[in-house]
Amino acid sequence: MQRTDDTVTDGNTTDHINDDAHDALTLGQVSDKSDVLSLDDSLSTTDSVNKTSELRKEQLVDETLTGAFDLARHNKGGCLIKNGLLFHRAKIFDNTVERLVVPKGSRKSLLELVHEKLGCHLARKKTKERIGLSFMWPTMNKDVIDFFRTCALCQKRAPITYLDRVPIEGGVVSTEPVFHFYVDALGPLFNYKAEYNYCIVFLDHASRFPHAVTVRNLTAKSCCDAMLSFWQFTGFPTKVTTDNATNFVGELTREFVKSVSCSPIWCTRKHPEANRARQLYKNISMLFLFPVTRDLLFTNI
Repeated sequence: MQRTDDTVTDGNTTDHINDDAHDALTLGQVSDKSDVLSLDDSLSTTDSVNKTSELRKEQLVDETLTGAFDLARHNKGGCLIKNGLLFHRAKIFDNTVERLVVPKGSRKSLLELVHEKLGCHLARKKTKERIGLSFMWPTMNKDVIDFFRTCALCQKRAPITYLDRVPIEGGVVSTEPVFHFYVDALGPLFNYKAEYNYCIVFLDHASRFPHAVTVRNLTAKSCCDAMLSFWQFTGFPTKVTTDNATNFVGELTREFVKSVSCSPIWCTRKHPEANRARQLYKNISMLFLFPVTRDLLFTNI
């Protein structure tokens, strides 16, 4: 019996199989001889002689490998010198592996290659295990941890754990007056047109001393003028707390506070209770409006 494209007869089936097997074994032997190159052969090739000598010089000059060379001379600690290079013998997965000791000048490039280019930003443990299969150096664990912590992409994609929680701590309370002021704006004071219809409120953090400076408007220039007019009598503070209004966070106000060597503190958005000057709103409003309301009350009677 014969078939198209697959000619099989009882007499020559075994011959075809033996020929195919012989060809496969021959190709396998050729590929093994051409593709596989041992470490000893790679170090003895002409192209790698210069690189090997440079690596040997880097190992000898490196101060962090002085102890490893002493152990290798006494045949201790798994350190040995082979072909002029320093190696470390370790047992990994029941296999004895000779790992190359990397000098200090080549460690950063090796970490970048294993972690970023080939490792696709593996974690600390995986990166250390991958390097430890072929390389090592005395401070490998510390260097891997420091490199992982300084990797911008890993820090952005790292999961948030309980270790990232910031403990609640009490704020530093200043005991000396006129060193920390709470500043806020108040107004409009009247429901009709007035020349001075706004005011800037000051509250001392230590003594709770209140003060208000009337202004025509709530621009950044008016706020800076009010601060300067009040602080020229009390002295310039070291800290000032305000909200995130444009008249307090503007460029003019920032430059003014910077020129008087004062550190600005801006409250968190949508949390006005952080500015204690707002506690005086009601009292100061009553203080300003009581004479007007009293006159109107007695006039109507």
